[in-house]
Amino acid sequence: MPRITPRSPIKASNHFSRLIKSVLDKRHETASHKTYLKTMAEKDKFQEWPIKRNLQEYNDCFSIALQKLRLGRDIPDYLKRRYQRTKEPVIVLDLGGGAGYFLADLKKLFNSQQIPSKLESLSLYDNLSPESQRLIDKKHIISASEQKLTKKYDLIVDVFSAINFEFDSVKKNLILKYAYSLKKGGTLLLAGIYKSPESKNNISAHLRKQGFIAEFIDQIDNPFVNDKKTVLVITRK
Repeated sequence: MPRITPRSPIKASNHFSRLIKSVLDKRHETASHKTYLKTMAEKDKFQEWPIKRNLQEYNDCFSIALQKLRLGRDIPDYLKRRYQRTKEPVIVLDLGGGAGYFLADLKKLFNSQQIPSKLESLSLYDNLSPESQRLIDKKHIISASEQKLTKKYDLIVDVFSAINFEFDSVKKNLILKYAYSLKKGGTLLLAGIYKSPESKNNISAHLRKQGFIAEFIDQIDNPFVNDKKTVLVITRK
């Protein structure tokens, strides 16, 4: 696919949404995809998640990767550095954030440090806790493949959730849709991308052709199981 340089996240979102629809239609997966999302939304109601998805657990998942790439000590430090450089509110999107504890913890921390922020969650079902409902600025009750993006983000994060649970046939375009919705220097953190070394090289090379910095970082503690998994870090130049 040729490199595109959309002027806004709306154009990028529409572009990749069309590609996702085209792929599903071509593979005759449109109906099964809709059924799958409906099933996942029903399962999401029961809140049977292996972790709470709070700030500490997200840091456990991504801090090593952020440190290796010299982006920050952890997620708050990365975003604090962004704010110090841009002097603009930090904008964060959590893809599949469950009860919203990560964003609620982040909002409380930033409020205490007087760092302005706009924090958004995406989920198939509204499971936000009462505190998260109060602290999170916006919630999107929709699938990642169906979301229409209208702004750019400093950080987009997915911990074994929205993108990982999508059909394999649409993941590449889904990752690109969110990567193009990053601000300049913004970062997309994905946990749960399990690929062979050859596949990792292909994915990284493709993202670099699109104008991104992309690195797979191994030896990351997986908060779900006692194992080592891979984190994909994508930064927009």
